[in-house]
Amino acid sequence: MLRRENAELNLTRIHNFDRMVRKHYVDSMLPATILEKHGIVMPAHILDLGTGPGFPGIPLAIFRPDLNWILADGRAKRTDFVARALKNAGIGNATAHTGKIGSESDVTVGAVITRAVEHMSRTADRVAHLLGEGGLLIFMKGPGCEPELEEMLGSRSGSYRLVLNHAYCLPHSRDERRLVVFARSAAVQARGAVHDVIRSPENARFKQLRSLRQARPARKLGQTLVHGEKLVREVLRDNTAEVIALICAESHPSLEESATPVWRFADDLFREIDFLNTHRPLLLIRPPELSPYDPADRAGLTVFLPLQDPENLGAALRSLAAFSPARIVLLAESAWPFHARCLRASAGQALRLRLWRGPSIHELVSPAPLFALSAKGTPLAELEFPSDMALLVGEEGPGLPAGLTAKLVRIVTSESVESLNASVALGIALYEFRRRQSK
Repeated sequence: MLRRENAELNLTRIHNFDRMVRKHYVDSMLPATILEKHGIVMPAHILDLGTGPGFPGIPLAIFRPDLNWILADGRAKRTDFVARALKNAGIGNATAHTGKIGSESDVTVGAVITRAVEHMSRTADRVAHLLGEGGLLIFMKGPGCEPELEEMLGSRSGSYRLVLNHAYCLPHSRDERRLVVFARSAAVQARGAVHDVIRSPENARFKQLRSLRQARPARKLGQTLVHGEKLVREVLRDNTAEVIALICAESHPSLEESATPVWRFADDLFREIDFLNTHRPLLLIRPPELSPYDPADRAGLTVFLPLQDPENLGAALRSLAAFSPARIVLLAESAWPFHARCLRASAGQALRLRLWRGPSIHELVSPAPLFALSAKGTPLAELEFPSDMALLVGEEGPGLPAGLTAKLVRIVTSESVESLNASVALGIALYEFRRRQSK
């Protein structure tokens, strides 16, 4: 079922049969044997948090039919698949649960197992009310989870105690894994509660947040800051990214409806983190990964962007959200779309749009007819656009590469203006394309 329906539902990026068996099914069942080997008894009722297409929950439910499993995911198309898979396979000891597990959830279980869904501390806060004393929190992680583990051992030490930290490899491979298990020991600090105020500029958390003003460390960490109260509230409300923490100055009131951990900083430290000078609480998030672009997909309008300026890219993404092309492909030269400056310039659209990761502009191959915006070329009004086509914007400064095979498109302006800003030109071209398509 997984292999048959994956193309339509995008359930997994692993397609090779052997890798699927090892990385999904074997990986999912190993925790049960490891726990047994270490004398840790799995309780009767277990929640698989963020099950996706049913991992690790479905293999574990088959492997341990004596236990009851709840397979939870916030995406209905995935839990619909899980429910059908359970029915088709005749698995009676597991149920699918659609919806975000949070403070409003009324599920009670003896253990929660999660397969690298989010940061350990965030999961610990999210499921604290689901676990009684002694309840297990089981993390299936990769080898680089030491910073998360250290934070759990520090900030959550009064609420959870570490009972297992086991490193291993998947059989017949070099795929490293880590099984980390905590037991609930006391009442967890309520989600949204205020942590101690950080006052030292030598604090590791402060240094990391301050580094996010630069695109390279932000991209490497896979974290970014959302600036602006309106946008912060929208991200919290719409669940467009994994939220790590709300970042506040000591003098700030917290957002009253926020249900995420709060990190507070002395006012002078907060001003260094708030590099866009919003003077309002910020949101630390882990944005989604970009999907790899498939050149074989040519239906509809594909837009290629090599824009290196984050604010320019953000403005372009805001225009793209208004005209909904089939694909938005960020070329290798492009800025990271989730940098704080790009997020703000896009009015949050960078998180709402589905974005693809493409090749360099110098290696670009388009299966559909390629049109490129240029200061020279055929005037926009004189062109005939096919329904399936690709549109390329040049780089700021270098423009289009030499030898590019494309139909050049010019937006006619007054003689006093040599060329338009790339995002403005793109908006005009998109409007014209959509206008003609709607006729």
